[in-house]
Amino acid sequence: MEKIKPWFHPKNLKKSEIKTRLQENNIDINNDFGSYKIMLKTGRIELSNIHNHNDLNPKKKILSIKKALKNIICEKPNKILNVGCGLGFETKVLTEVYSCDITGVDVSEDGIEYAKKFNSNLKTTFIPMIIDKDFLLKETFEICYAIEFYPFSRSEDLNFQKQIVTSLINNLEENGALVIYQLGMNNGSIEKNFENIAKSLRLKSTMINDFHPKIFRFLNNLKLTSFFCKILSKIFNRSFGKTIICFKKGN
Repeated sequence: MEKIKPWFHPKNLKKSEIKTRLQENNIDINNDFGSYKIMLKTGRIELSNIHNHNDLNPKKKILSIKKALKNIICEKPNKILNVGCGLGFETKVLTEVYSCDITGVDVSEDGIEYAKKFNSNLKTTFIPMIIDKDFLLKETFEICYAIEFYPFSRSEDLNFQKQIVTSLINNLEENGALVIYQLGMNNGSIEKNFENIAKSLRLKSTMINDFHPKIFRFLNNLKLTSFFCKILSKIFNRSFGKTIICFKKGN
């Protein structure tokens, strides 16, 4: 008997996306898809709870991630893939930070339609598509950004993680890099299987724990940033830092 898969697995996400997109009343704005639907329909931030689903001003964050990985990923890529792009705020900013073509992909058709209408420019392409083990585009990219992408931040299923990482890596050029950015979770996320994934898929790997963009911009030092994040986590009794994971193709 097949094991019931969690809500964040691709097929279940697509079912939820379709159900929400076709729903007319009682739309749940605490759900990504409901929030995207309200944003597309009204454009009103205060009605959509979008702040809890998408970073509306991500430029400084992305600049900090790029700087933290400056010796690891390509600094002047020609094409970048942004998976789980939501409403496209980060996709648009990526074109500004890297001055190159960016392709944003999300399972939400409402999210992609909003992105096309309000977050597009000459360098953006948006595609509504499920991101699963068979995900493959017609072109390849130097970098793939997966920012708070559910399969990584909500699962500790090693085989599932390997399937998604493999599909994303298959969309990269030789020496291309997959950059995963998420809330630091340690157990119950891809951090738990980080080394196993890198070894089994023969990928170069880097993990930066306890990272916070604002603290990093102020201190300009990864070790000091990690130190302060750990202190703040103890003081506030919650995870304060983020995690950056980079898997890279090539020898």
